[in-house]
Amino acid sequence: KFQDIEETHLIHIKEIIGSLSNAIKEIHLQIGQVHEEFINNMANTTVESLIQKFAESKGTGKERP
Repeated sequence: KFQDIEETHLIHIKEIIGSLSNAIKEIHLQIGQVHEEFINNMANTTVESLIQKFAESKGTGKERP
């Protein structure tokens, strides 16, 4: 009787660990995709475009002081 209870418990624990493992795997894949996108964005970003965005955000260069 106790062995049956323990086997059922271990099967349940094994299923939980399997689900957790799959969730972690999926999260890892998503992080990898975000990382690749970040690398591509950084490769396509120029210093000139960063300076332009900074100037636009601060509103500099539009009017004479």
